[in-house]
Amino acid sequence: MRPLLAVGVIVVASDRGLCGGFNSSVVNGTLAHIQETFAGKTVELTLVGKKCIELLSRRHDAIGDTYTDVQDGSLHDSAAMVIDAAAASFVRGVI
Repeated sequence: MRPLLAVGVIVVASDRGLCGGFNSSVVNGTLAHIQETFAGKTVELTLVGKKCIELLSRRHDAIGDTYTDVQDGSLHDSAAMVIDAAAASFVRGVI
């Protein structure tokens, strides 16, 4: 029997805290979604943005890859980097 894999979730928030309630809404929404949709399953988070890394690292156990300052390059290159890493985790059977 094949072992159960973790569910992979990519969470994107900002690198700075000047976004009103945006970052906390992203974090709270992510945690609520995990509880509602993936109860009883291992969920590995890929985190994009300093604020969600800071907030979710304290509130969730399984943190995978983390990315900061992704806006420094082109949006396409940044998105491709995150997606390629997630796809590689899928191919390796991690998520």
